[in-house]
Amino acid sequence: ALLPDFRINYGQVQEGGEMRKIFLLMLFAALMLANVIVILPDNIVKANIITVDDSGGSDFFKIQDAVNFSNVGDTIFVYNGVYHDRIQINNQISLIGENRSSTIVDGEYKGGEMCSVYCDGVEISGFTFKRSAAGMHLISAANCVINNNRIESNTNAGGYGLILDSANSNNITNNIFINNSFGGGNCISVSNSDNNLFNGNNISNNLHGVSFFISDNNILKNNIFGYTEHFQTLKFSVCSGNKIFHNNFIGSP
Repeated sequence: ALLPDFRINYGQVQEGGEMRKIFLLMLFAALMLANVIVILPDNIVKANIITVDDSGGSDFFKIQDAVNFSNVGDTIFVYNGVYHDRIQINNQISLIGENRSSTIVDGEYKGGEMCSVYCDGVEISGFTFKRSAAGMHLISAANCVINNNRIESNTNAGGYGLILDSANSNNITNNIFINNSFGGGNCISVSNSDNNLFNGNNISNNLHGVSFFISDNNILKNNIFGYTEHFQTLKFSVCSGNKIFHNNFIGSP
C-alpha cells in the first residue's frame, strides 16, 4: 500500500519538537493502515457454493462427497436427480435441493438414516427423503433449519420420518411428512429436546404420530395433522411448557 505524502520541511522537524511528534504520529498511523490493508484479506473466510449433479457436469456426483469437501459456511446446491447417499453432516453448511419433488434421496428400503446432522447451524431445504429406516436425524444439533422438504415412506426397520435427539432450538418448517413409521417408530420422535419450533408442516397418513419425551418448551403451530392409523396423533411423556395452537387436526383418533 502507498503511504500518504508527508511533505514536511525537515528543518522544521529538527527545530520544533512538536512538529517532530506530529510527523512521527502520522507516520506510525500510515504504517498501521498499510498493515491492516495487507493483513485483513487473509483473515476473511470466503464461503463457497459447491454443486452436485448425479448426471455430471458439476463439482460432484454424490452429495456425501460434496459434504466431505465442504467447509464451515459453504452452500451445497444439489440439482434434480435421484441420489442414494446416507448423508452425514458434521459442518455448519447449507444443503439446498433444486426442487423438493424432484431432488430425491432414496434409501431403497435398505435401512439406515438418509440424513444425519451432528452439528449446529445446518440448513436443509428442497429435498425428498424416502424409503429408509429414518428420513432425517438431528443428534445434539441446535439452531438448525429444516425447511420445505418432503419426508415420506420411511417404514424400514422401525420407520421414523424425523428424529430429534438432544437437539434444541431448531426450526422445522413447511415440510411434508407422509406415510412414515412402522412397528414401534413414530413419524416424528422428539426426545430430550427443548425450545424447538414446528411450524406449517403437513403430517398426514402416518402409522404413528408425533411423540415428545422429556422435552420442554417446544412450540407446535399452524401444522396440519392428518389421519394417523394407530395410537395418538400427539403424545407427551414427562414434558412441560410445550405450546400447541392454530393447528388443524383432520380425521385422527
